[in-house]
Amino acid sequence: MNGATPPERGRRRYTPRIAGHAKGSSRLRLKQPVIAKAKLFKQPDDLPNVLWVCLLVTLAVDCLGGLALAWGEFLMPATFISTLGAATLLAIGIANGWAFNSVRRAASTWARDAVIAQVLMLFLAGYVIATDMRSPIRNWYVMATAVLVLAAAFLWSVLLAGRSKLEWTKSAVILTALFPLAGLLQFWLQNYYIPQTSKPLVDVSTDLSPQGWTGSIIHLSARVTIHNRGTMTVNVANSVIRLTAYPFTIPQDTQVPVNPCWKSTADRYQDWCQRADALDPSLEDPDVDYPLPRTPPASMQLLYAGTYSDPTAFLVAGNTDTFQREVDIDTKQVRLARLSFSAIFLTQVRIENITSCNGQHASLNEKFAEFSSEVQQVQATGTPGHWHRFCWEYDIAPANIIDRLISSRPAMQVYTFLDDPRDLAHEYPRIDSAFGTAGRFDRPDLAKKLEQAYPAEMSTSEFEYASTDKPPPPPTSPAPAPPSGNG
Repeated sequence: MNGATPPERGRRRYTPRIAGHAKGSSRLRLKQPVIAKAKLFKQPDDLPNVLWVCLLVTLAVDCLGGLALAWGEFLMPATFISTLGAATLLAIGIANGWAFNSVRRAASTWARDAVIAQVLMLFLAGYVIATDMRSPIRNWYVMATAVLVLAAAFLWSVLLAGRSKLEWTKSAVILTALFPLAGLLQFWLQNYYIPQTSKPLVDVSTDLSPQGWTGSIIHLSARVTIHNRGTMTVNVANSVIRLTAYPFTIPQDTQVPVNPCWKSTADRYQDWCQRADALDPSLEDPDVDYPLPRTPPASMQLLYAGTYSDPTAFLVAGNTDTFQREVDIDTKQVRLARLSFSAIFLTQVRIENITSCNGQHASLNEKFAEFSSEVQQVQATGTPGHWHRFCWEYDIAPANIIDRLISSRPAMQVYTFLDDPRDLAHEYPRIDSAFGTAGRFDRPDLAKKLEQAYPAEMSTSEFEYASTDKPPPPPTSPAPAPPSGNG
């Protein structure tokens, strides 16, 4: 305004802003990078550090254990129950893994997730303990591990119950959702547990019927019928079909008294002594007939002996099978013919392997040639003159992965006795069986427990035919001629 020249404004100096460089820097200088440290683990505020670490370790171990058991169950033979068991174990492992992640990052539901996972482990450990206690041979390592898991799960459930903040409404919803499992449990009991733990339901019958005559020779048809009326497939573990004939004259040296009163010369011919010998409650001589003259087994003549089938034979539920042979007897020499059938049945799903009792215990499924060579060897026991037999072994399959871990290795040996010179009161050949563990069958107490846990069924049937029966008279008139068809 007064004519003075205004001062010239200073030129604004531009300082470039380069990302990562300091403002006003005369040279490029890198800034120290700022990296936010990721918190992989965050401790809950209301849980001490020691308990937090112990809980993480517990959940991690339970997660890995559940997943390992699920994988082992998936490798078991595929059935509906094994698939359901594998899915259950997988869910338990996932639940513990989920809880581990919640506790690791201190989620708002960490306590609730941990309680749910530990309650599931509580039931799993209890099931393992119950299975081990029911096993004929207890595995103390499995028992100790299950007890530790059970104790830890119980302690964590009690300790974290107050922090879980489970509302009754949510618990009610969960319990209500579990009600449909009751129907699944009933289905499992009726279709799997009861049939597999019960004795096989098999009916056997025998029949001897004449098919014709040639002079004094009668052509008999020996028929054995087997019917599986159960709901499970059964394996015919061993069997023997025996047709014996008894002569008209009973040799005196074949009289084999059993009852002690026969030792007394004064009483042996008394009527009460004869009854005692036939009705001995020890059942040492069940084939003795009463009254005299008897047909003691020592006087019999073996006409036919065979087996129903090989060790791998099975009969599906509801199926009926018939075995038939033709045998001739001479009515001038034979007074009585007796057809006997005995068989030992096992539930098919219980058989894991079939091995021989001799040599290397070769497996039928893996080394058939060696199995056949070893199983056909006749076993002779004791001093010369004792019994001779065939033998093979059935290894019982574990029910699930828990049963496999317990590893009691139950097995059943079956025998076909060819003779026994010390036993003149029974017909031979005969069959029998014994329970034990693989490679050990010398413990009667263990055999009793195994027999109760893995029931087998031995069925017998007998039919007698008296050769003195007269054949039916021939037809008096020829049969009518068939129609000519000229109509």
